[in-house]
Amino acid sequence: MSKLLANQIANYNDNGPVEAKEGLNFPASKPLQVSGSSGSNGQYLKSTGTGLAWQSFPTIPAAQVNSDWNATSGLAQILNKPALATVATSGNYADLTNKPTIPAAQVNSDWNATSGLALILNKPTLFSGNYSDLTGKPTIPATIKDLSDVQLPNPIPNNTYLKWDQAQLRWVPGTGAAGIADIVQDITPQLGGNLDTNTFDITGGSTSTIELQGQTSKLRFHYDALTDLPSATTWHGMFAHVHSTGRAYVAHGGVWEALAKLTDITADTNTTYSQAAVVSGSNVSLRLTSSTGVNDDITITAGSNITIDNIGASGFRINSTASGGGGGATVTTSDTPPLTPTSGDLWWKSNEGRLKVYYNDGDSSQWVDASPPLASYNLASTAAPSSVTAVGTAGEVRYDTGYVYVCVATNTWKRAALATW
Repeated sequence: MSKLLANQIANYNDNGPVEAKEGLNFPASKPLQVSGSSGSNGQYLKSTGTGLAWQSFPTIPAAQVNSDWNATSGLAQILNKPALATVATSGNYADLTNKPTIPAAQVNSDWNATSGLALILNKPTLFSGNYSDLTGKPTIPATIKDLSDVQLPNPIPNNTYLKWDQAQLRWVPGTGAAGIADIVQDITPQLGGNLDTNTFDITGGSTSTIELQGQTSKLRFHYDALTDLPSATTWHGMFAHVHSTGRAYVAHGGVWEALAKLTDITADTNTTYSQAAVVSGSNVSLRLTSSTGVNDDITITAGSNITIDNIGASGFRINSTASGGGGGATVTTSDTPPLTPTSGDLWWKSNEGRLKVYYNDGDSSQWVDASPPLASYNLASTAAPSSVTAVGTAGEVRYDTGYVYVCVATNTWKRAALATW
């Protein structure tokens, strides 16, 4: 006899449902009976709504095949097919029966036609578009007194303004200054047009600023003659343009000083130089000869125990006559520096006309200028530098139609745009 545990199955009332608290365990070969039956092999339990009953799985018929419209026998045959008209499978208009009669083609309707097929019947009468032909036009007030909510006397007294009367729900006349209830400072005023000062000045405190923003903003002070300029002391730092002289001026030190124009700079036509070493007594001169034939010499004087010979257009030789193993400096004339210089050697940089000395400053050795720079100006418009690193000597000035170019260091250019006024 099996043992029924109270903590696993509980029956709370007569004929009530049995609740399995911990699950049911059916031993092997022990049947589960429902309504006194243990069911047949392969059956399953199915709810009947009020209990459980044994049920068998349905019988599944044999597999079918696809139906075939053209099949005349077998499982693929479609039974009771309807009899279709020819057009049902051909889709051809000619296979239709009882086709309607289509009338001959019509013509476009014509608003202006007065007879025939193009005539449009029952055309409406259209509005002319003239305001005077409108019906039910509103009454347009001719004056403010024609408005229904404005109550003004006739005639209207001078200096009368309108004020709202809440009690009457009307605009009524008012006088005096009572109509201005509040005055608020506009700290961001905007000009809708040109500002005419009408002989008055625009002034501000010591920290006031007039600022123009935008690429096309301009602040111009233009005068016809020098006598029209204001006090240079009062307007210190102001820039102005005078039409009669065609110059710009700046107020400085109590006077109006004219600013230089590009045409004030005399063009330097002496822009081509040749170089050579020439005999100068027992010494040698490094000579630059301009295109106008002006010579610019730098004389190298032979010191004690030094002689100079082999002087020619391409260079010269410095010899040391000192005893005790002393040496002498050499001078090389070339566009490029000597490959193995020693301290004290001289190099005439022929493409610049510069004399350099090989110098050791205690940390490193380098070629340094032995003479001050020669300032030059080249104002030929065809000689504008091709880039910021084009060949050039510090101090050169060039120009073209758009810019003025200044060489601020060797092979280093800056430019400023030219503008008309």
